Amino acid sequence: MAFDTLASNEKEEALFEATTAGQSYGTKSDSVAYVCPLGDPSRPELTIIKGKDGKPDQRKTNSRFVGHRFRALEDMVVPDCGLRYEKGDLMDYYPERLHQTREVKAGEEFDLTLMEIGLLFALPEYNAIVTGGDIKVAISFRNGKPDGAAKVDGSDLPTVSVRLLGDGSIKDLQPIDVLTYETVADGKSTRKIRTMLPEFAEKFGALAQTRERVATAAGAPKTPKNTRNKNAEEFLKLVAKRA
Repeated sequence: MAFDTLASNEKEEALFEATTAGQSYGTKSDSVAYVCPLGDPSRPELTIIKGKDGKPDQRKTNSRFVGHRFRALEDMVVPDCGLRYEKGDLMDYYPERLHQTREVKAGEEFDLTLMEIGLLFALPEYNAIVTGGDIKVAISFRNGKPDGAAKVDGSDLPTVSVRLLGDGSIKDLQPIDVLTYETVADGKSTRKIRTMLPEFAEKFGALAQTRERVATAAGAPKTPKNTRNKNAEEFLKLVAKRA
């Protein structure tokens, strides 16, 4: 099944209120709060902001978003498969840790890679929506390649991203950078020496060891009222084939 690229502009109360075929979707969407993006400043992304006339008005450079920070509003269990980052794939993970989890207590903030965000928030009880804090977000799944399920490096999975619900862009939020870097001369060229910040070394340490990836823009999902987020459901089906 192909993955759709969907937009998300609906109010959150219309996204998780209903029950379909006896299954409640999004019942835990408000048990987690979104905090902020996590960025890699050594691999910047250029965002072009359009004016009211639809033409490019501003150019803004952001740290590339490599994960996101959340806050648990109740005790919960979250994925902990880390970022392997082979071939510059931000959806990559350590295969032996695919089913590894850790406990998070109510009030605790926790960081997730893009793969971990997909594993957690694609579950029916979240249904790709996080609404427990002041910043409401939706989880997007794009560029799925279901026919490539035999691959093991994560490249056959749809790319996961986070989008604001309603107006505005997630790129307007200030990220917490996971590393620092310096550019040094190396003969006739230059190279970047990256140093992970200690609190991010375990989960994102591979970013300091591998080449950057050219990312593609992802669209935000639209979850119609009373229905399961199909992109999230298909994401979990692809992951299940790896068990």
